[in-house]
Amino acid sequence: MKMKIQTTAKRKLIKKAARPSARTRKSGRALLPPKLKINKILVPTDFSSAAKNALAYAADIAKQFGAKITVLHVVEPMPTSDFGAYPLALPLDEMMKENKRSLDKFVRHELDEKLLQGTRLAVGRPFREITAAARSLNADLIIIATHGHTGLAHAILGSTAERVVRYSPCPVLTVREKENKSTKG
Repeated sequence: MKMKIQTTAKRKLIKKAARPSARTRKSGRALLPPKLKINKILVPTDFSSAAKNALAYAADIAKQFGAKITVLHVVEPMPTSDFGAYPLALPLDEMMKENKRSLDKFVRHELDEKLLQGTRLAVGRPFREITAAARSLNADLIIIATHGHTGLAHAILGSTAERVVRYSPCPVLTVREKENKSTKG
């Protein structure tokens, strides 16, 4: 009687072959699309230098994939108190006009118009408006800046980018305000 001896390498190979691959589920459908298609990119902005950096990333990706970019700015309504003759904030319609001018100027200076699908202005909590816009646009990707707040600042301010990642209907690319040395090229 012959005894069959298997090497460790053979056992690993057999074990690996028995497992379903990363590309298939039990149902046999692919986990990853055969070819990544990005047609619509949503870029939320607060007009900061970090947002400019995110828009630059979006422009590069849009060029590579032949995609169009929609730039979104969300105005958070400020709570107002009733001080009568001393209004603490501009009326919403004036605020919206001013923000629309700022958005148009930002896009005109920072993005090639061939890549622009359009601009949007919304009022509300930023992460909710960003994810709602991604759904309504049927966006393939959101590219958002992160300001890198940590500790107490993060606890107080929260992270819009973190919430967008959590509730987004599509993939999200977060772009740090300051690039690492390894990403500069």
